[in-house]
Amino acid sequence: MKRVWLFIGLSLLVFLPVFSQQTKLFSLLPAEKTGITFNNRLPESPQLNIITYEYFYNGGGVASGDFNNDGLIDLYFTSNLQPNKMYLNKGNLNFEDITKKSGTEGRRGWKTGVSVVDINGDGWLDIYVCYSGDVEPEKRRNQLFINNGPSSSGEITFKDKAMEMGVADEGYSTQSAFFDYDNDGDLDLFVLNHNIKALRNFDASFVKKMIDPDAGDRLYRNDNNHFTDVTVKAGIISNPLGYGLSVIVSDLNNDGWADLYVSNDYVEEDYLYINNRDGTFTDSLKDQLGHISNFSMGADIADINNDGWPDIYTLDMLPADNKRQKLLYAPDNYELYNNTLNNGFYHQLMRNMLQVNNGNNTFSETGQLSGISNTDWSWSALFADFNNDGNKDLFVSNGYARDMINRDFVKFYASERLKHLRGETEDKMFTMLQGIPSTPLHNYIFENKGNLQFKDSSMDWGLEDENFSHGSVYTDLDNDGDLDLVINRMNQVAAVYKNNAIEMGNGGNYINLELQMPGQNKNALGAKVKVFTPNGTITQENYPVHGFQSSMQQPIHFGLPSVTIDSIAVYWPDGKMEIIKKNLRVSKSIKLLYEKANVSSIVPEPSKKTVFSSATTAIPFRHTEEETNDFKVQPLMTNMLSYSGPHIAKADVNKDGLEDVFIGGSRGHAGQLLLQQANGDFVLSVQKGFEQDSASEDVDALFFDADNDGDVDLYVVSGGYAFEENDAALQDRLYINTNGVFEKSLDALPIETKSGSCVKAADVNGDGNLDLFIGSRVIPGKYPETPESMLLINNGKGIFTNRTASLAPALQKLGMVTDALWMDINKDGQLELIVCGEWMKVSCFENKNGTLTDATQKYFPDSLEGWWNRLATADLDNDGDLDLVAANWGTNSQIKASEKEPATLCYGDFDKNGSIDPFVSCYVQGKSYPMASRDELTDQIVSLRQRFPNYESYSEVTINEILTADQLQSAKQLKASTFETVWFENKKGVFIKHLLPVQANYAPVYAIGIDDYNNDGKADILLGGNIEKTRIKIGKIDANYGVLLTGDGKGNFNYMPQLSSGLNVNGCVKDIISLPFNGKKRILFSVNNQLPAVYNY
Repeated sequence: MKRVWLFIGLSLLVFLPVFSQQTKLFSLLPAEKTGITFNNRLPESPQLNIITYEYFYNGGGVASGDFNNDGLIDLYFTSNLQPNKMYLNKGNLNFEDITKKSGTEGRRGWKTGVSVVDINGDGWLDIYVCYSGDVEPEKRRNQLFINNGPSSSGEITFKDKAMEMGVADEGYSTQSAFFDYDNDGDLDLFVLNHNIKALRNFDASFVKKMIDPDAGDRLYRNDNNHFTDVTVKAGIISNPLGYGLSVIVSDLNNDGWADLYVSNDYVEEDYLYINNRDGTFTDSLKDQLGHISNFSMGADIADINNDGWPDIYTLDMLPADNKRQKLLYAPDNYELYNNTLNNGFYHQLMRNMLQVNNGNNTFSETGQLSGISNTDWSWSALFADFNNDGNKDLFVSNGYARDMINRDFVKFYASERLKHLRGETEDKMFTMLQGIPSTPLHNYIFENKGNLQFKDSSMDWGLEDENFSHGSVYTDLDNDGDLDLVINRMNQVAAVYKNNAIEMGNGGNYINLELQMPGQNKNALGAKVKVFTPNGTITQENYPVHGFQSSMQQPIHFGLPSVTIDSIAVYWPDGKMEIIKKNLRVSKSIKLLYEKANVSSIVPEPSKKTVFSSATTAIPFRHTEEETNDFKVQPLMTNMLSYSGPHIAKADVNKDGLEDVFIGGSRGHAGQLLLQQANGDFVLSVQKGFEQDSASEDVDALFFDADNDGDVDLYVVSGGYAFEENDAALQDRLYINTNGVFEKSLDALPIETKSGSCVKAADVNGDGNLDLFIGSRVIPGKYPETPESMLLINNGKGIFTNRTASLAPALQKLGMVTDALWMDINKDGQLELIVCGEWMKVSCFENKNGTLTDATQKYFPDSLEGWWNRLATADLDNDGDLDLVAANWGTNSQIKASEKEPATLCYGDFDKNGSIDPFVSCYVQGKSYPMASRDELTDQIVSLRQRFPNYESYSEVTINEILTADQLQSAKQLKASTFETVWFENKKGVFIKHLLPVQANYAPVYAIGIDDYNNDGKADILLGGNIEKTRIKIGKIDANYGVLLTGDGKGNFNYMPQLSSGLNVNGCVKDIISLPFNGKKRILFSVNNQLPAVYNY
C-alpha cells in the first residue's frame, strides 16, 4: 500500500508542474458555465449602418460593482440597440440575469457608456447610462438608476432619477465620470459628448470657441444631489469639434485636486484639464504633451513605472502587422499636416501614445520604445497587475466590424458618407457596404517587464480568440486574489476570462483594499493609496472610470513583488492621510474605514534642490528657421535635413577672461557673435562679415588660431539640404580675427560646395599648425549618395589645402558624416580621427605620420552601423584614459534595427529619370518590408502603378518584389544594425560598447555634454535631442527634455528624473556647451527655431 501512495505522490509531483506550464494565465469561460448570455447584437440595415451613423461600430460598455452588497462583484452591460443587462454574481463564477426585476434595462435608443457610483452616499451603488445616436433629443436623455436597496424579498431594484437630479443630458453622450472636482465632499459629473456631423471648410479659431448643446462636453456641479451645469464657468471646452471617446480622472500633478484627460477622435486635439483649485480648469495639453494620438479612442491613466506619478495612455488605430499597415493608414501628407498645425490644431499621429509623467508638468511619450504603440483599431485600455508581480500590465480590446479605412475602400466610404449627409443615400450603398472586409482581431495583453518595457503576451496568456471587442473591465469575480477580465463584444456573447494566476501557483501575492468614508463620497473616490514593499512602492488612485465606456467600483487591487508589506499610506479625498503599519498580511482583503482611521493633515514634501536651475541670463539671439519642405525634393527620406542647427562655438574672443559664443544662423539669418559680460549676460557683437554670408546655413563652427597670430579665428561650415547641388552658398567660410573684428578670408579655403556637417581641428602632420577635418552630410537632392569629406592641411598662415586624396583617400567615400573628433588612442603622440554618420559605423582612422588609414576594426571591433549623430569624449570610468559617448537615433520610433533584423536602404535611379529613389525597409514581425506606402512608391516611380493597381496588391511585397533583378543588381545598399545611444569603454585602446539607461533612447540625440554635473566627483552624461521634421508615419519624437545620466565613476549610469535634475528643455536641441561663471558653471542648450535654454549648475 505504501508503494501505491508513493507512486501516486510521485505522479502528482510530475503532473502538477506540467499542468501549470500548459495552463495559460487566462481561460475563456463558456456562457453555459457563467450564465452570462449578453450579446451586443448590431444587425446592419439600409437604414442603420456605418454610413448612416458613423459610430455604429463603437460598441457597448461594462460596469462592475457589488450592487447587492454581498461581497461578490456583479456585472452590468450596455447594449447599443437591445436592452442592457444586469447579472448578479452568485459565486463560483456563476451569474443570474436580474435585469427585468431590477429595472435596469434602459429604454429604446442608442446606449453607449456606463458608470457606477454611489451618488447619494447611502451605501448602494447606482448606475449612470449614456445615450447617443441620430435621434430626437428626448431619446438621448441619459439615465441615472438609483439603487433602492433590497426589497422585503431581498431583491434589489433601481429607479431612474436623472431628470429629478438634473443629469438627463441630451447630448450625444459617450461616457461619464463622477468625481469631486471642487473638493467639497460630494461627487460632481463630467459628461463626455461627441458630434455626429462632419464639419468641413470651417474657421478653426471661430469654431473652437463655440458652445454646442449636443456635441459639447458638460460639467455638472453637485449641489445637494441636484446638479448644475457649470461647463462654461469651469472652463470646459464644449465646441462642436469634440468627438469625445474617453474621459479619465486623475490627480496628474499630485496636488490633491482631480484633473481630467479627454480623448477626442479626428482633428480636434485631446484635452488635458488641470484643476485650478478654484472651481475652474485649464486645458494644458499643448504645454505638457509634445504630441498625441490622432484618432484618440479609449484611454487609461495609471502609474506604470511605480515612480508615484500617473502616466497617460491613449489608443488609436495603427496595426502591428505590415499588411494592415499598408492597407489601413491615415494620409501621410506633410503639407496637410503642417496646415493643420497652422490652423490651431496640434501634433497628432495615428498610433497609441504612452505619456510618461515627468513630475514637472511635462510628459515624455514612449509608446514605441515601450512596445505598446501598435494594437490596430483599439477601444479599451486597462492598466492592472494581472500576474501579481508589482507591475501594472496592459490589456487592450480590439476590433472594428469593417475595415472602413482600407485604402481600397476609403474613397467609396467618404463618397457615400458625404451623400448621406446631403440626404442623397442610395440603395446600392448598402449592397456595396457588404463588400468591405470584416476582420476580427485578437485582443492584446502586455506584460509589464519594468524599465518602461512591455512584452506582448497575448498568445502566451490566452487571448488568441479573434472578435470585435469594446468596453472592458478587470475585476476579481471569484475573490481568489487575481484579476479576471470581462469584455463587451459585438455580435457575440460577452467574454469572461478567468485569471489562473493563483491556481497556477505563480501568481505572486496581493492585497485588496476597500475604502469607505462618511458623507456622500461613500467609496472615497479621489483617494490615493501607496503600498510600501521591500521591492519598491506601488501607487494607485481610486477612480472607477477606465478604458472605454466602462467603469469599476471595487476594492483596489495591488499585486505585490514581495511576501511582506512595510506599510500603507492612504491619502483620503478630504486632504487627510493615515499610515498603516500593523496587521499587514499579504494575500488578504482589508476594509479601511475613515472613521476608524488615525488621520492627520497631509504635509507637502519640501522642495528638493535640483542639479540644474533655470538661469536668467540675457542672450540676445533667437534661432529662426525659414519653413522649407525637403520632402518636395525627395519624398521618401525619413526626415528632413534642413533643420540641423544651430551649433555653438565658444572661446574668449576678446581676451577678457570670459568665454564668448558664436551661435550659427539659418538660411537668411546670419550667425551671431555674443560677448559675455561680467554679470553673466551676453551682448551682441555686430559682425558685417557674418551678415554678408546670411544666404548660407551654418551647421557647425569652430574657434581656433588658424594663422598662428595668438588670437582665435572662426571656421563656419555651410550645409543644409534646401540648396541646389554646387550652390555657392554651400562654400565654407574662414573668418580671420583682427582685434575682435572677423573678416572672411577669400583665399584661405579651397573652393568647394559640399553640404557639410562638422569641422574638427588637430595638428595632423606634426608641423605645429592646426589642420582641419571637414565632414560632409549630404548631396542636396541626391540623398543618400555619398558626399566627399575633406582633410585640409594648414600652411601655418591660415591657408588650407585639400589633401584628402593623398593623405586620407578613405574620407572621400566615407558616407553621410554627422560628427567627428580627434583622439590619441594608441598614445603615440599622433591624433586618430573618429567619425560617425547616418547609415555608418562609428569609424576610426589611424594617424601614421600625417596619413590617415581606416582602423575601425582594430579600435572598434563591435561597432555597428547606425544613424549616429554626435560624439563626445571623457574619462567615464576613472581609469585614466578617454572613453566615448556616441549619440544615435534612439529606439522610440516605428523603425527598429538590430544585427539580426537591420534597417536597410536600397537606392538608385531605378526609373532612369535623373533622380535618386531611396527605399527604406525595416522588419515588421520578423520580415523586412519597404516603409513606403503604395502611394509614396508609385509617386516616386510612376510606372509601378501598373504592377500595383490597388493597395491589396502592394500590401505584402518586399523590396525584392518591387525591383527587377537588374535594378537590384545595380542598386546600392546601406544598413543600420543599431539605433541605441551608447558609450564605448576604452580598454587599452580598444573600444567596447556599453548600453545606457533606456531614457537615453527616448529620442534622437544630437547634443552631448559630459561633466560632473551633480558635484560628486564623477563624470555624468547629459543628452539633448528630439526631432520634429519627419515623415508623418514616423512623426515627432520629443520625449527628451534634457536627459541627465549620473555616473558612479565605474562606468555605470543612472537616469536622474526631470524633477530631480531640474531640466525642462523643450524643442529640438542641437548643441550643449558649458561656461564657467562666478566659480560655478552654466550650460547652454541651442534649440532649433527657438531661444537658447540656459541653466546654472
